[in-house]
Amino acid sequence: MTTNNNITIYTDSLCPFSKELIADLSKAGVSYKLKLADKDMEAAIEMNKLTQDIKTPVVKIVQGEIQTVLVGYTNENKKKLEQLLQVNLEIR
Repeated sequence: MTTNNNITIYTDSLCPFSKELIADLSKAGVSYKLKLADKDMEAAIEMNKLTQDIKTPVVKIVQGEIQTVLVGYTNENKKKLEQLLQVNLEIR
């Protein structure tokens, strides 16, 4: 598994898109920090500061001084994740 402590996923424990994202990243060997916004108020506040919204999943990637934040797990965001992380994710 690729270790990358610069990836944080903010999610809701019931969100099907979050579950799909987590499964795809795990299958691709990408490690990440998971924060459950519906169970952890601090995580919910962090997520809201990033997006001014409560939609999940939110993916925060920090590469050097560049921070990328993606909201949702759309085919477009999957392609962005593939480029940023240099992995292959299933497009359904």
